[in-house]
Amino acid sequence: MSVPLISRRGMSLDFDFGLRAACFRFREMAALLPRVIGLFASDSRVCRCPSRQRLAAGCIDESGSKLPAVQSCVIAALAMALSGVACAAAEPTRAQRIVDAINDPDGTIVLIAAHRGGYADDREDGAPENSVANVAVAVRRGYDLFETDIQRTKDGVFVVVHDATLERETNGAGAVSTLTLAELRQLQKRFRDGSLSEEKVATLEELLVAGKDEILFKADLKPGIIDHFDSLARLIDRLGMSDRVFLRTSMKDADKIAEAFSEGTPKVEVMFKVDGLAGVKAVANRFSPRTIQINFAKGETLSDQKRSAIRAAVELGMLVQTHSYGEAAQWTDLIDAGVRMFHTANPDATLSYL
Repeated sequence: MSVPLISRRGMSLDFDFGLRAACFRFREMAALLPRVIGLFASDSRVCRCPSRQRLAAGCIDESGSKLPAVQSCVIAALAMALSGVACAAAEPTRAQRIVDAINDPDGTIVLIAAHRGGYADDREDGAPENSVANVAVAVRRGYDLFETDIQRTKDGVFVVVHDATLERETNGAGAVSTLTLAELRQLQKRFRDGSLSEEKVATLEELLVAGKDEILFKADLKPGIIDHFDSLARLIDRLGMSDRVFLRTSMKDADKIAEAFSEGTPKVEVMFKVDGLAGVKAVANRFSPRTIQINFAKGETLSDQKRSAIRAAVELGMLVQTHSYGEAAQWTDLIDAGVRMFHTANPDATLSYL
């Protein structure tokens, strides 16, 4: 099920209007096609199109005259099929609309990246944090990005777990890296209240595939994952999601990422976390990314220095993300400065404000 991209701050964002108008014109032309060709045909047998389609398909004109049957029916069917295929092919997925919003240099949409997918009502939804089930919940609630966390099993499979150990999130114990995927699959994920769900720990691939056409992903590289950056990038590239997954990390990993790209690692999106203008310029010079995080603390007042960093990033073509802490005055200041993505553990409240 496709969910419309939510408008932000009262702006009208009818992405489908122009497309639907174009499809309507295409169908009008398709309906006329069999009538035109029918003028040159010689077969006069009665058309057998279903009655509801006969006028639209051109088998009978408004005066009741019959057009050539074989040609008109076949051509009408072909024309209607082509119109449907053309419009279906042109219709962008929800995920593509979000990608387009990120890529729009003049865009004003403020995007929501839901922390661990958003899990305030996890038990009611049957969808604990960072689970495959929670992808559908995030889409239904209108979030734009599913923020998640990447770890790696003992046998080299990328999985989605936030904590350093498994106790809080599952009925298991210890670090993910000490277990094989098969061993990890024996565990059940917990809801926020500690009770067990039916969900298993998801592999990164399962999570990404579940939301491929509906939502984007922002994934934190947990300790040690940078050493497997090439394998991670190749997984994302194989899934055809290089423009839909943003790998978030700090500048300490910049050298390893630059080296990997220079040695042939597929280019994937990396969102670096920086503190100010110097970091913005360093990231822009080395990577020219589409997004960047400018760190902003809870209760922090937007300084002139931080405002300058945000504006510089925007001028360099980067969409700026900051954290959101539920403070309306802070949201307003950040949006006015140029921030267009909020990472938030309270996505519903942030959406309500926007």
